[in-house]
Amino acid sequence: MSIYCGALYLFVEAMQSIYGTIKNNIRNYCMTTLLHDHFLCYKRDFPSANSIIVQGPQPILIDTGFITDKDRTEQFLKEAGVQPHKLYCVVNTHAHSDHVGGNHWLQSTFDIPIAAHVWSASAINRRAHEVCSAEWLDQPVLAYHVNNILHEADEISTGAVRLTVLHTPAHTLDHIVLYDRDSQTLIAGDVLQQGDIGWLNPFHEGTSTLDRAIEVLECLAILPLRAVFGGHGSIMTNPDELIRESLRRYSSWLHHPEKMAWHAMKRIFAYALLIRNGIKETFVREYLQNTLWLKDYSTHVFRTDIKNLAEEVVKEMLRSGAAEWRIQSDHPQERVLCATVRYNACEDAELSRMFAPAVLAPFLPKHWYDQSKRSQ
Repeated sequence: MSIYCGALYLFVEAMQSIYGTIKNNIRNYCMTTLLHDHFLCYKRDFPSANSIIVQGPQPILIDTGFITDKDRTEQFLKEAGVQPHKLYCVVNTHAHSDHVGGNHWLQSTFDIPIAAHVWSASAINRRAHEVCSAEWLDQPVLAYHVNNILHEADEISTGAVRLTVLHTPAHTLDHIVLYDRDSQTLIAGDVLQQGDIGWLNPFHEGTSTLDRAIEVLECLAILPLRAVFGGHGSIMTNPDELIRESLRRYSSWLHHPEKMAWHAMKRIFAYALLIRNGIKETFVREYLQNTLWLKDYSTHVFRTDIKNLAEEVVKEMLRSGAAEWRIQSDHPQERVLCATVRYNACEDAELSRMFAPAVLAPFLPKHWYDQSKRSQ
């Protein structure tokens, strides 16, 4: 049994007798969902992951969305009655761009501390080039600093809710979930999702990532759970059923690594399409052939020429309905490949800023250090 699974068994045994109950009245409030008075979830459209406020004298914000969504994040906080500068801290479930994109804004504007697991915190703070998998995924992230380094079984208190940190290294090695034993509520990040499972990255997270994903879910199945906040989608009130279905899907990949690869590639590429408001037909295959992730999949999983795989990816996105060709009103002669998932489109000015030359827009960790020197 792994260390984190063993610790989870001990934790459950120790706390079993004092588990509270969760209120049954779940209601909608503006763009948030209220659960058990102390949890407010902002159910966000892509490119952002959900954000959760855990209320109390020392309120915390869990995950901050994508880099372009800071105005929506600020609106969410204010509608919840929390002024941004009053946040006790931000806690990141993991360091992907849809979860940490608002860190820079909250830290640089309001001096809010950031908390994250030790397995990414040290690398982020020393500006390691591959943190957030930002360059490999081709996703922009602005620099931030982790102030509070988290470990397995650490506790974070808002004064009203005490959350326990559980290390769940599957979707990413630094992934954590947060558990409130009194209300039997889990903040799950991308470990558990309604209608999908977290994509897995054997190149950055290790070749055992699938085995760890299965083990993590088996460990979570031990916890008494009444409700789960996932990184995407709605509140989950049937966690046992979702855990079983997720285990079934992951287990089906054990002898079919190509299925795991296709699941990941479609989600990575869909995200690339939506943060760019689509990619022009004349450039889409060139774009794919220049990505680091497709190079890894073509070389190590499919063992095929990257041009062939790029063509197959486009075909599969269209066949599955994950993407479609659209005509731009200002350029009716040119088709654009767009993601079909619902998302908040980025403004043209934001697109230009994010994908400008690095000297002007240091949105990849390899440029964070240079930018910090220029700002001194």
